[in-house]
Amino acid sequence: MEWVPLRDCLPLLRTRGRVLWQEDAGRLYLNWTCCQVEMRFRGSCLVACLRAESGLSGQPDGPLGEHRVLWPWAAVLEGEDQEFSRRFQVDDKSRSMLLYFSPRPETRRLRLVKLTENMRTALALEGFWMEGELLPPEPEAPRGRIEFVGDSITCGYGNEGLGRPQGYYPAEENGWLTYGALAARSMGLEASMVSISGICLAQRKGKPERYAMRELYPYTDRVEEDNQGRAPLTRWDFEAHPLDYLVMNLGANDAMGVDNAPDPEAERQAFEGDYENFLARLRQLNGPRPWIVCALGPIGFGLLPEIQKAVERYKAASGDGRVSLLRLPGIERLDPVGPWGHPHWVTHQKMARALEEYLQGLPR
Repeated sequence: MEWVPLRDCLPLLRTRGRVLWQEDAGRLYLNWTCCQVEMRFRGSCLVACLRAESGLSGQPDGPLGEHRVLWPWAAVLEGEDQEFSRRFQVDDKSRSMLLYFSPRPETRRLRLVKLTENMRTALALEGFWMEGELLPPEPEAPRGRIEFVGDSITCGYGNEGLGRPQGYYPAEENGWLTYGALAARSMGLEASMVSISGICLAQRKGKPERYAMRELYPYTDRVEEDNQGRAPLTRWDFEAHPLDYLVMNLGANDAMGVDNAPDPEAERQAFEGDYENFLARLRQLNGPRPWIVCALGPIGFGLLPEIQKAVERYKAASGDGRVSLLRLPGIERLDPVGPWGHPHWVTHQKMARALEEYLQGLPR
């Protein structure tokens, strides 16, 4: 088996999503949900050398009342298959993961996909052990791009779990089966996700969190760089990654922050202004091209009236006609429900169909 460090083969890889390359460490971080590395391999065996960084469960819900250690999960796709050929947890004891094996040398297109969310779990690729060689990627027809900005719903929190009242378990979070990933694949779009469970659009007095989305969005991966104490932060190259659609599903956590604030009415009004300002920032960063969909659902609809007013006010002030509001379908009575009332993948499928239908009806 030959060892090939990542910096020696990086030009042969194709990435999707907001991946973070660190030249000095020789690592490519795939921290955001559904970040991907695609490779074209000819040979009999390919093993990825990965680095996992753990997080802790938000509640002391371990068997001894402790905060459980959380590790990232990833999966492998072969060719055009949409079903995983392998799915695995990466931790500090299992860093080498088999991506492909064949009794005889063959040529395969492989994709490594991170299934779990940023901040709770981190995953980096450092290189490969191989019997064979990496080939240049084949030419790819241009595809449209869609980005999803959101919270636990967009991450897929508990979308493969059932009925437990609390607790985040990475094995139950499958970003590949979220409404965003499903809709993007159905429409033939390349997707990226910027989402973290529990996050608010802006800092809320009634729900203090480490970050608000408007503090993260301009950067490639501020969470990872802050964890490492790196400065300056790497800004995301918006011009190099132009979007066709941007779907923002934020407000459910802000609603909890409003309800728990010392002055809920003042906080409600502050949210409306924060939302309008963030819309302007999204447009500034992404330019005039993408259609911005201000979505909400399938739970946490409490601030929908404020979102509607913020969208209308922004459009009136800016003249921006490529912004609209979408209420996603809620969890139905017979749908399975994940931990903390989060939607199961069954509901995500319904959300994906509704989103796809909506996007296809928008003006070009």
